[in-house]
Amino acid sequence: GKSEIEFLTDVGIIRAEVDGDTVTVDMGSYSDLKMNIEIPVDGDLLKGHFVNTGVPHFVVEVDDLEDLDVVFLGRKIRFHQLFSPSGTNVDFFKVEDGFFSMRTYERGVEDETLACGTGACAVSVVSRELGYGEKLFPIKVKGGELEVELDGSFMRLRGEARIVYKGVLF
Repeated sequence: GKSEIEFLTDVGIIRAEVDGDTVTVDMGSYSDLKMNIEIPVDGDLLKGHFVNTGVPHFVVEVDDLEDLDVVFLGRKIRFHQLFSPSGTNVDFFKVEDGFFSMRTYERGVEDETLACGTGACAVSVVSRELGYGEKLFPIKVKGGELEVELDGSFMRLRGEARIVYKGVLF
């Protein structure tokens, strides 16, 4: 059956619903959407879009996601003066066969991560703005598949829940 959980994060209380092995998380509303920002990176102008989905994200659509140097490019943008002092996360995405494939450079981790919920939301918001979809956005990340549902400015994130680790807190 369904069960509801709440957990406290740096941006407040997050509510989620667990149904079997599927978890749906209420991600709240996004803010500060700014489309078509051009950033000079190594002599090239890199075009992307900014949105805050609880944390800042700069979203870049690319042709070749496989061979992209996510860490190199991500770091350049993450520390760019435009986003100082706190920096930004950077998501690279590609639309193929109705799916949105995404790779993320995460600030704080300072590397590529296997999945990023706020990043999936950011890619969805930007993709809707670009006309790639309206409400449901299936997103492929290295760690699996996610789905984002947009309802106005409100975001819901859905994905599979698996136990990957058990620990005891003393």
